[in-house]
Parts: sequence; structure tokens; C-alpha cells
Amino acid sequence: MGTFLVFIIKSTLCLTVFYLFYRLLLSHDTFHRMNRVMLLGIVLLSLALPFVKWPTETSSLIQQPLHNIEYLLLMASQSDNASAAATTPHAGKILNGGILIYFTGILFCLFQFLYSLLKIIRLIRSGEKRRVGNKI
Repeated sequence: MGTFLVFIIKSTLCLTVFYLFYRLLLSHDTFHRMNRVMLLGIVLLSLALPFVKWPTETSSLIQQPLHNIEYLLLMASQSDNASAAATTPHAGKILNGGILIYFTGILFCLFQFLYSLLKIIRLIRSGEKRRVGNKI
């Protein structure tokens, strides 16, 4: 579970950076086909990029906290190991809080989508139907 959460975090960060790039530089173009291709490419690249391993010569101080966070998340998922629980007592709470925030965001987006879908269905049903030729 911890590995999956690390993947979700990395993928979300990639998606955020690429989408901001798209919104700032490319969203005002009138080439709709190119915009669609760019948006689909952003999603696919955001899903694939976290799997790429970047080789480094020496570990720097900037990379070290990321390794610590990954270690804490992996240790939190292995709750049966007593020594891991002793070294990371709050990692389980952090992991559960992150999962709760993630699923809250999913539910919010789902309800917003369903609300918009209902508005579209109401708009279609309230429209006036006219017969044009032999077709309705």
C-alpha cells in the first residue's frame, strides 16, 4: 500500500506540473485537436514518469528526505513488523490521513461530475422538440 501511495503522490505532482504548463502556455490555442492530444499525452506521461529511475552519482541532501518519506510509508504498510512500528510510530497515522484526503478528493470530484451530468440531462429534457421533415 505504501508503494502505491508513493506512486500516486509522484503521479499527482507530475500531472500538476504538466497541467500548469498546459494552462499557462497552450490552453489559448484554437487548435482543438492538438489540445486534445496534449491533454491525453500529459495524462499518459504523468502515469509513466514515476516508473523512470533517474541515476545519480552521489546522493544529495535534496534527495534524502524523499527516501525518508518513502521509507516511512513502506514501514507503515508493514504493520506486522514490531521493530518497524517502534521506529515509525506516527507513519501509520500519516498514511491513513493521506488516504483519507485522497479519497475525499475523489468523492468531491465524483459528486461534482454527477451534479453537472444531472444539469445537462435536465437541460436536454426541458428543451423543445421540433419535427424537421420526416425526422424528430
